Amino acid sequence: MGLCTHCGLILVRPHDHALGKMKRLFTVLLLAWCAAAHATEPDYKGSCVWVIEHCTTNQVPKDERVFVATTPGSALPSYIAILRYHDGLSIRNLIDQTRFSSTNAAVSVYRSGRPFKARFHQVVKAGELPTFKLKPLDMIWIGDPKLPQT
Repeated sequence: MGLCTHCGLILVRPHDHALGKMKRLFTVLLLAWCAAAHATEPDYKGSCVWVIEHCTTNQVPKDERVFVATTPGSALPSYIAILRYHDGLSIRNLIDQTRFSSTNAAVSVYRSGRPFKARFHQVVKAGELPTFKLKPLDMIWIGDPKLPQT
């Protein structure tokens, strides 16, 4: 770079200008990638922490917990709970504790082994009994199937 001796404008060499464009392009692409990665699916750990923060008086032993919440944006009333896991606990048992007991519900189950990928993700119809087996420490989101799905 330099100054023009006649008019005082800053002179930019062609390669400086191209390098600046590449830096800006790289920054925009990096920000877009980060936003897309952040917006795709909820993460397991953050979701569990959020439920724990809303259930401060819960007494369920830590290794027997199942975290359940209705998806943000679903119609009220919302449901946030830490339940005790037991053999035979089913997705239908959990749905029936929410306002979705007699309607269709979008259900996503997350586990710590794959914190950003749902192990189960589908719309469960009213009365349907999914065969998916829940495990202790699962994070289950139950929501309105009309909302955008991640």
